[in-house]
Amino acid sequence: MKIFSVTAEMAPFCRTGGLGDVAGALPEAMTSAEPEITYVSLLPLYDQVRAALDSASVVLRDSGVHHSVAIAGRSLNTRWLKGPGGPRREVFFLECDELFSGPGLYQMPDGSALSLAHRFGGFIRTVYETMNSLSDGQPDIVHLHDWHAGPLAALIRGGRPQGGAPKVALTVHNLAYQGWFPKSEVDGLMEVESDYISFLRSG
Repeated sequence: MKIFSVTAEMAPFCRTGGLGDVAGALPEAMTSAEPEITYVSLLPLYDQVRAALDSASVVLRDSGVHHSVAIAGRSLNTRWLKGPGGPRREVFFLECDELFSGPGLYQMPDGSALSLAHRFGGFIRTVYETMNSLSDGQPDIVHLHDWHAGPLAALIRGGRPQGGAPKVALTVHNLAYQGWFPKSEVDGLMEVESDYISFLRSG
């Protein structure tokens, strides 16, 4: 069984609280408990992650999976880089400086024309459109964490990626944060039926 974990944080690479701790602990816990599980973590390549990897002298490898995603009227190039893992545990970081550079996980650079809706909307859109090309094929289960990954559930339900749709689980780590954004910021990334969207609710 192959599980893809889609998360905005993962210790020890980046964390602001419990989400990062849980996402960092699950790979070893799951693969130790069940020998037939392969656990694949997917997260953005923030500046904070680059700094953590550099300090540990870790070099990422190009996975060969490159993709272009339309954000705010522009086409942004992304690519998946493979990081350190363990037996049946893989980690992929999505590289896109326009989306993920900046002072923090939830803070865009000063003067950026992009918002957090673009950051995580572009992230989950790219996951949706490329996940069958990572780790030797489609996952059996996609595990989503908090509002950042919520819309991926709706994309999978509505579009059925090539090869059929995997099962989806959404874990809410902090219900206080629900990812509310105006429709104008996510047009083209996902369908929105009102003037605002909650990323968590869409999941």
